[in-house]
Amino acid sequence: EDRLRPPTRLGLEAAEQQHLREEQRTLEARLQQEISRKGARAHAVVAHNSSATEGSRCHDYLEALVECTREASRLLQDQHGDNDASALWTYGRASATAAAGPARLRMP
Repeated sequence: EDRLRPPTRLGLEAAEQQHLREEQRTLEARLQQEISRKGARAHAVVAHNSSATEGSRCHDYLEALVECTREASRLLQDQHGDNDASALWTYGRASATAAAGPARLRMP
C-alpha cells in the first residue's frame, strides 16, 4: 500500500504523525504537571479545613464564655451590689454548663 503512494505524500504523512506524537508527549507532560500541582494543593486544602474546624471549635468556646459573662453581669445587676462572689461563680458555671453543654466549655 505504501508503494502506491507518491513519496512526497509519504513524507507529509510521516511528518504529520511525528507532529501528532510530539503533541501527545507535550499534552501528557502538561497533564502530569497539572496532576502534581493539584496534589500539592491538596495538602493546603487539608490544612485549611483543619484550621477552619479548629476555628469553629474556638468560636463555639468563645460564645459559651460570652454567654456565661452576660449571665454573670445580669446576676450582678439583679443583686444590686451583693458581692457574694462564690454564689456568682456557682450560678454562672451551672447556667453556662447547662446552656452550652460540658463539651463546649473545654478548650483543646
